[in-house]
Amino acid sequence: MIFRRFIPRYGKPAATRMGIPILAAFLLGSGFCGAVNAQSLVEDAGTGTPIVRIDLNDGNVAVETAAQTNVDVAAPPSVEVNRNIFRGSASYEDTSIPIFSGSIPDPQGARVSLLPENFVVTTLPPGEVDVTTIGGTADPSETIRVTIPKSTSLLIVALGRGNVSVKKYREGTMIVRVRNGSIFLDNDGGDAFAQVMHGPLHAADSNFRRLRARTALGDILLERCTTHQVEVSSIRGSIIDDSGTFAPGLADFQSQHGDVAIGAAGSARVTGESIAGRVFNSFDSAVEVQTREKSTSAVIGDGGSIVHATSTTGYVFLYDGSLVQHSNLPEAWNGPQQIYYHLSSSNRMPNASDNSASLNAPRTDDHNQRHPYRQRHPYNQQHSSANLNADFR
Repeated sequence: MIFRRFIPRYGKPAATRMGIPILAAFLLGSGFCGAVNAQSLVEDAGTGTPIVRIDLNDGNVAVETAAQTNVDVAAPPSVEVNRNIFRGSASYEDTSIPIFSGSIPDPQGARVSLLPENFVVTTLPPGEVDVTTIGGTADPSETIRVTIPKSTSLLIVALGRGNVSVKKYREGTMIVRVRNGSIFLDNDGGDAFAQVMHGPLHAADSNFRRLRARTALGDILLERCTTHQVEVSSIRGSIIDDSGTFAPGLADFQSQHGDVAIGAAGSARVTGESIAGRVFNSFDSAVEVQTREKSTSAVIGDGGSIVHATSTTGYVFLYDGSLVQHSNLPEAWNGPQQIYYHLSSSNRMPNASDNSASLNAPRTDDHNQRHPYRQRHPYNQQHSSANLNADFR
């Protein structure tokens, strides 16, 4: 493991001039490639709101922030780090970053695809942009540790196979994409786009201005998060927002073939709908609930934010607070309880009177019939690095 520190040396930099579209293309790249072209390398760098791009084939990535102006990288020699400065004649405000489509086979061989979309970045500074790129490959057992300034305006991580964690990054925009592996966002904030093709996505104790999260084959858990604008979707995975606080803004949760569970920690107007499944609710406090054949609406507290939860073939669960606060739930709740237990950062177990047996029990026959892909899905059989990194390309 090599520790490298990149400290800005202020002065007149030799920079490459380019516009917003070229900068966006450079930042995202065309795949999981290595270092950037040597002609773009600049020795002198030093802006207060840098951009950090991490682009790796394999390995694990741990990103943290610190009150510093330099970028610290602890990585094996196979990982290259370059420093660049780009200048644009226009402001970079409201830059639309393209998110490319992705496709991956499920265990039965059928391909599951995520469509392309755009994510608007509003945190880029005008003028000079200091870019640190980290690229290459690492052993799947190795972790590349990156410490970035708290003021980093944009963090981009693209990982082919492995696990990514981002901790205490709150002031800028992050775009994190993983093909085979997992994402864990811990105590973060700002704007975030997070995508996993195969594997789980988990965010805890965070306060997002804007969050877009999606998976193809993998479950999503948000716990104790505050969101001002949130859009979460999955093709074959289930979605849980546990003990969530919803500020005024968009709040939309959709799974095509998984369950969706929403637990509101504060006031909210929550609507759940299942096209081919059922909607369940469990409220400990006095909540106004309206139930129809395929949908349920609930006014929690004073109402306020409007939250939509939809599943095409799965179940939808509505409740207040956290799952661990609800006891003696029917068997249908075993699905979200199992996901919560396996992904929760605290791995909290209720006591025996709080239906703890259901958390340790295997998936029920009903759940396996509704989600047959889970029966042979590596992630759901065992949450381990070896299975998360199984080659499903």
